[in-house]
Amino acid sequence: MKYKTNDVLALDHVSVRIDDGEFVFIVGASGAGKSSFLNVIMGQERVDSGTVIVGPYNLTKIKKKELPYLRRMLGIVFQDFRLIPKMTVYDNVAFALRVIGVGERIIRKRVRYVLRLVDLSAKAKCLPNQLSTGERQRVAIARALVNNPGVIIADEPTGNLDPVLSGEIMSLFDKINALGATVVVVTHDLELVHQFDHRIVTIENGRIISDVASNTAYQKIQAQREDIARKLASVPEHQPIPAPQPEVPVVVPTEAVEQTEEPTLLEQPAVDPSLSADEMIATLSSEMNAGAQQMQTSDEVSDAQVATEMFIVEEEAQVEQIVVIEEETEAQADGE
Repeated sequence: MKYKTNDVLALDHVSVRIDDGEFVFIVGASGAGKSSFLNVIMGQERVDSGTVIVGPYNLTKIKKKELPYLRRMLGIVFQDFRLIPKMTVYDNVAFALRVIGVGERIIRKRVRYVLRLVDLSAKAKCLPNQLSTGERQRVAIARALVNNPGVIIADEPTGNLDPVLSGEIMSLFDKINALGATVVVVTHDLELVHQFDHRIVTIENGRIISDVASNTAYQKIQAQREDIARKLASVPEHQPIPAPQPEVPVVVPTEAVEQTEEPTLLEQPAVDPSLSADEMIATLSSEMNAGAQQMQTSDEVSDAQVATEMFIVEEEAQVEQIVVIEEETEAQADGE
């Protein structure tokens, strides 16, 4: 972004993020680009390139009719106070609510609250010229707070104050930040800045040359890093791979297993055709009894019984066939 009066860059490749609830000091010498930085945030100037996001608004694309809604999110404290001389302290603060149509009942409640916050309740009916410089600055802060903005922006708020009053005003911003508001303060007073534990962004010739976290934030980050390092150090470099556990066979009771296979049949014994019918029957009965006794010694007793019954049926059929053949042979012999 360039200055309007010449081609000198006011801001050059500036990239910064400020999160909700932060307190950030923007520091730098006169002409470094601090005020231009604030003007961009407030929507008073537009950048030539890049993107500026404030809350839900993209300021590189924002329309003019949306600017008033953007500025209601911002509470702005100017170095020169900008109070209306003919209005009392109460009316100067209430004016910020009246211009946006807030009802008087809410105005009374809000104005009394912020005047107590900045310790000016006793000065509510005073005109600005009846106040000290520090009191006028506190009126300006009360006016910035009355609409309950999410962001407080202060441009050199202590520039016209002595060191004691400057410390008081900065302590007031500290208190406002503790209540949840995001606070951005532009100042060149480095001595004052280092009295407070907040983030410091330094601008020089339109560029950010340093961005230092607060001591508290830095210590928190360091503690997190040390905690991670301790956890990593406690883990062995080469952890042994656990040996695979042997599979435990599942033993199912025999009674619970459903029989799915067909029972095995006994082999048919060979039949000697030279034997007589009585000899064949005796031989078959002997072999059958021996096979049955052998099967009873196994776990498949029921299957053997079935097989034996089937075997007996088949052998009886063969024996009947053999007897018929012998009868036919004897009949032929008698005929001859």
